[in-house]
Amino acid sequence: MSLIAQLFRSQRAAFLAVCASLALGACKGPLDASTPAAAQRGVAARQSCAEQALRNDSRAALLPEAAVRLSEQCQQGDAIQCSVLGVMLELGRSVPRDPFRAAGAFAAACRLGNARGCMNLGGLYASGTGLSMSAPQAAELFHLACQRGDSEGCYRLARMAELGSGLGPDPARAAAFLETSCSAGHAVACLELGAMNERGAGIPPNRSRAALLYERACHAGRMAGCSELDRMYSESSARAAGIRPVRAPAPLNRHKEDGAASL
Repeated sequence: MSLIAQLFRSQRAAFLAVCASLALGACKGPLDASTPAAAQRGVAARQSCAEQALRNDSRAALLPEAAVRLSEQCQQGDAIQCSVLGVMLELGRSVPRDPFRAAGAFAAACRLGNARGCMNLGGLYASGTGLSMSAPQAAELFHLACQRGDSEGCYRLARMAELGSGLGPDPARAAAFLETSCSAGHAVACLELGAMNERGAGIPPNRSRAALLYERACHAGRMAGCSELDRMYSESSARAAGIRPVRAPAPLNRHKEDGAASL
């Protein structure tokens, strides 16, 4: 059986249950099976879509048999179903909330090579949900997820590098992880990397690069990217026309004012 056929077979049954019960139109679109790499990206996107829907909607409820089916397929070695099951357990979607069991499901997914499973497990370590909080362990898992192509894992790693959590403050390294995340389609990463380039925060300032990154964030659906890009264009037009930004007047020096009045 081809790799593409295995991918479709492994994820089809459970995802039909997930998508049908949540009415996830965006998760049910056709997958690009032109190459194994394209098929992998499509399956990963569908997994991310289903998990995000579960996280975003507290009213989300799967078909009663979906959790049982996911558990069975996870036990049979299906990494994607392990990760989706972990989200259900972490949040209590159609099953009793059990973060510790969620960690086990995410760990199984990660061991089986699923990038999002590693990222999800890192999130539990980062927050101390169901597990002892451990920034180094979270960073290791985010890094593994990032290496496997998960844009959110790269983004979370960038945030840790920027804040110095588990890694030590390293703006240049944060920018590198944001670059990887942005290249993988993470709109917020593009937006934040654009701001770093515009300000020169830890990296050399580059307004042209900042504008390009804001545009990428805008095209990815992040309205803040559109706003920042519009602001940059407006400022550039104003400078070209010789118009300087209006600044608030400096506060009066009270001592000088009093001295002048006494003369």
